[in-house]
Amino acid sequence: SKSLTDNFSIAFGAEVRNETYRIIAGDTASYSREGANSFPGIRAENATTNNRFNLGAYVDATWDVSKDFLINAAIRGEKYSDFGEAFVWKLSSRYKLAEGKAVIRGSASSGFRAPTLHQIYAQSTQASFAGGTIVLSGLFNNRSKQAFALGVPLLTPEKSNNFTLGLGFTPTKNLSVTIDYYGITIKDRIVYSSSINSDDKLLANPTTELGRILKGASTGAGNFDLASAQFFINGVKTKTSGIDLVANYKNIALGSGKMGINLAGNYTSQNEIVGTPNDPPAIKSAGASILSRQIISLLEEGRPKYKAVLGFDYSLKKFGVSLNNTLFGPTK
Repeated sequence: SKSLTDNFSIAFGAEVRNETYRIIAGDTASYSREGANSFPGIRAENATTNNRFNLGAYVDATWDVSKDFLINAAIRGEKYSDFGEAFVWKLSSRYKLAEGKAVIRGSASSGFRAPTLHQIYAQSTQASFAGGTIVLSGLFNNRSKQAFALGVPLLTPEKSNNFTLGLGFTPTKNLSVTIDYYGITIKDRIVYSSSINSDDKLLANPTTELGRILKGASTGAGNFDLASAQFFINGVKTKTSGIDLVANYKNIALGSGKMGINLAGNYTSQNEIVGTPNDPPAIKSAGASILSRQIISLLEEGRPKYKAVLGFDYSLKKFGVSLNNTLFGPTK
């Protein structure tokens, strides 16, 4: 980073990253025949080692247009060995009022997130309880023959647009308050699908592709290898918005020391799936969906509606003590 003039500075940087993800097979006894009780080990054919190389670079510029008005802009480019090139940007600004005791600030930006290697390559048999019994579910990666047969596409990166607008107040040297609104839209959001099931797996000869995959190597009516299948998939578009509040009051005289009070809170006004999930045709034809009511609830209602942290800090010479209380709002 470098200040070129009294009111203009730049920063730039680069990153080179190599990622390795390895899946190691379990002991043969953990997956052969019935395998380990309730949770079979990873089979030898699912063991793999995968790598990804990434190069990124950014440039950031800040311009103090006046003593009160500031503009900041940044761009970042990345090149992935498996997903090609990506480009994101950010533009932000700040304006001081009342001789610096109040500030208006805002920003807009784009975002990019490549699928993690485990989302791309993980594949295993998992166990869970359903109806009081242990049932097996297969996690198939998006490069597997099962995913291809069901029309599950390869994972693509998530892309987002973000917007914030806020106010800051410093009425005295010991009191500061900020409040900010934020809005985030994520396209092609990667989700872990619900357990996808098809009743025709019970038939001697299943009639759907999903039923045949669940049937596996089993023969005869009523027999099947897997109760359900799951995938990572670019399943939905989501919108999230809310308000952040931060307040701090410091240097309160108390006995021989000083106390500070800190309050931070967040309220989520919107957290919802936009449109319908991207169900592949073969899954639709089996009367199933990648998003069950449970998965939708976890995405939309699984996090608290609000959260607040109230803290007290007390310092006495070289000693300090803090007390914090966190309040979590309702969730479903």
